[in-house]
Amino acid sequence: MFICGDKYLIVNQLANSYMKMLTAKKIILIGGGIGGTATALALYRAGFEPIVYERMATLSEVGAGVALWPNATHVLKELGVLDEVLRESDPITNYQFFSHMGKELINLCANHFEVPAVAMHRADL
Repeated sequence: MFICGDKYLIVNQLANSYMKMLTAKKIILIGGGIGGTATALALYRAGFEPIVYERMATLSEVGAGVALWPNATHVLKELGVLDEVLRESDPITNYQFFSHMGKELINLCANHFEVPAVAMHRADL
C-alpha cells in the first residue's frame, strides 16, 4: 500500500491518537447518580482514574423513590455493594398497576430472581 505525504501524516497522527486513548487512565463522567457512581466504581476497579462531575453539591430530597430491578441489583452485587444497598432499601415483592378508577390492571411478581428488586430514596444511594 502506498501512502504519500500528507496522507501518511494523517494516518500516523490518527494512530498516535488511538494509542494515547488506549493508554489514557483518566476518564470523566458526567452525573453522580447511580449510573455515574456505579460506572466510576467499575472503572476504578479496572485500573482507571474516573472523575465524576455532579452539579449538586450533595444529594438531597430530589425526586421520590428509586426502584432498582434485579438487573440493576445484579450489577451492584458484581461491584460488591449490594449488601450495603439492601441495608438501606426495602424489597419489592410485587409491582402493581392500577387504572385511574383504582382497578388493578396488572400485578407482577418481582421476588423470584437470584437478586432482589428493591426500593429506596435516591439520596440514600
